Parts: sequence; structure tokens; C-alpha cells
Amino acid sequence: MTKFSNTNSIALPTIAGVEITTDSEGRFNLNALANAAIAKGVTKDVRPNEWLALQTTEDMAEILITEYSPMQPIVSSPGRYGGTFVHELLAVSYAGWISPSFQLSVNQTFLDYRSNRTKESNLNALAPSAEMREIRQIFHEGKRMATIAGFKGNQAVLSGQKLAIRLTGVDPLEIIGASHLVAPRQESLITPTEIGGRLGDYSSQAANKLLESHGFQKQVRDLKGNKHWEMTAKGEKAGGVYLDTSKKHSDGTAIRQLKWGSGIVKELQETAQLMV
Repeated sequence: MTKFSNTNSIALPTIAGVEITTDSEGRFNLNALANAAIAKGVTKDVRPNEWLALQTTEDMAEILITEYSPMQPIVSSPGRYGGTFVHELLAVSYAGWISPSFQLSVNQTFLDYRSNRTKESNLNALAPSAEMREIRQIFHEGKRMATIAGFKGNQAVLSGQKLAIRLTGVDPLEIIGASHLVAPRQESLITPTEIGGRLGDYSSQAANKLLESHGFQKQVRDLKGNKHWEMTAKGEKAGGVYLDTSKKHSDGTAIRQLKWGSGIVKELQETAQLMV
């Protein structure tokens, strides 16, 4: 499977045409803020070192560490793309030291940036990756093939799951936390032999006769004259199902077995005592 990565980046906050860069921890570049203040026409000395030397700045940094976050609130990085990066709250304080109007501008820009970052993250979470699309397509193709083969409901879903695992190595049901599928029938399937045992030591022949007397099945002959039980419309409504077995007829078709939901026993108990 081809792996894809999302290379989209969120636009940096921009003030007076100056991008306010951030470091890997989300701290904001004071040098960029200083350049933005100058671009907006501020004439006072806005060098970050002047503000960093204030006792108030040192006190705020200590409070941030002890009460808000263990992250270092002020970090200096050398090099062409370096500078002094500070916690967002300190960046706003620095903007206020420059001027009240600049602080309001920085506040609004940071709010917009945070909002856009949240929206972008949500969109990325919702947008399916190429890998997820491939898994989904294979899963649905497996279900479609299973449906053509006669599988329904959970069996078709499990077939799609197996195909996805085989071709991609990823379990689509595990991704969505579906470790189990709710069975459409909330009762076990049992044979006439098991029905007879639950009725009280009745033979499978006696159980079949009971099923017949209740109109759940009827005995018919095939083209070769062999007798077999066939489910009626009432039997189908009562939950009878045909299951293909591993045994085959001479023409290669699977031999079917008629089973019943365990709830059928209660319906038969009323007349079971009448059977000899």
C-alpha cells in the first residue's frame, strides 16, 4: 500500500505584513513581533532585550512555570531563523509594553490564528487519507463479493474485513473499535436432535413430527424420490434457516441442513406431551 502524508501547513499569524513565526512548542518570536511593531509605525525602542530585562517579565516567567506549564516560557535560538521565542501570554505582555493599540492588534491576530488552527485540525481529522480510502474501498469490495456469493449481514461484513486485512494488513473494524458485531439473531440455532433433547428425551424424528404438526415444515420428495424436510412460510417467519454443510450431493451442490432458533422449543412444549 502506498503511504501518504499530509503536507498542508497552517498559515502563520501575520501583523502588518510580518509573519510571526513559532517554534516547535508553539512559542512566538519576539523579534518578529518587534519588526511588526516597527512596520505599524511604532517609533519607540522595541528591542526585546529591553523588555526581557524587566523584573516584571522575570516574575511572569516564573509564575508561568509554577502555575501554568512546566514548559520553558522564554527560549533563545541562534541562527538565521532563530530569535527569542516566548509563551503566548508573554508575547501579549510584550505587545502591551510596546503600546496598548499594538497589544489589541496582537491579541486579535493570535485569537484568529488559534481559531484557524483548530478549524484546520478538525478538517484534517475529518478528511480521509489516501490510505484510509484504499482500506475502505477494499472493505466494501469484499462485502460486495460476499453478497454476490450469497452472504448477508454480519457474514458479508466479516468477509470485507478479512479481505482488507489480507490485502492491507489493517483491520477496518478495529479502527472503529468494533471488536464484536451484534448478531441479528439473539438466540442460538439448534437441530431437531437438540430440540428433542430439550423437550425431554424425544428423538429427532419426534421433534420433526412436532415441527410438522405445528406447520413449521413439511416433508417432500426430490426428483429421485428421496424424502427431506422443507421449511414452510410459517417456519421461515418463526426463524428457521437453511445452512450449507461441507457435504455435497452427487451433482456437487452442498447438502443443506435445516436449523431452528432455540425459541422454537417453547412453542413445541405445549404439545410435546401428546407425542408417543
